[in-house]
Amino acid sequence: MTLPTYVPERTPSPRAQELGQRLALVIAEYQQSNPDVSDEEIRVATEIAAGHVSARRSGRQALIAAVVAAVAALGAYLYLQRGSPAAVHVPSVLIATAAVIVVGVVAVLRRRS
Repeated sequence: MTLPTYVPERTPSPRAQELGQRLALVIAEYQQSNPDVSDEEIRVATEIAAGHVSARRSGRQALIAAVVAAVAALGAYLYLQRGSPAAVHVPSVLIATAAVIVVGVVAVLRRRS
């Protein structure tokens, strides 16, 4: 199920517009002297300049570690509850929940990359 989201447009401030124009000029000058530079390299360079590269990678690693830990905890819980009569319905609910979590994490990671 997909929920539509509405994100209102934001008008950049005059300073942000000026900075954007300056960055575009610097990038254009760099591309003239280095015509083989790719769009991906430019994107990474702007992230480095803004200071977002290291935080993004560490956040992604923490998210992956959290998902792995959650799936491991689910597996341990299911293993320990396998002989209990109350555990007849619990595994299907937990497996469905874990599947939704994993799909959500994969969607977030794909959107970020």
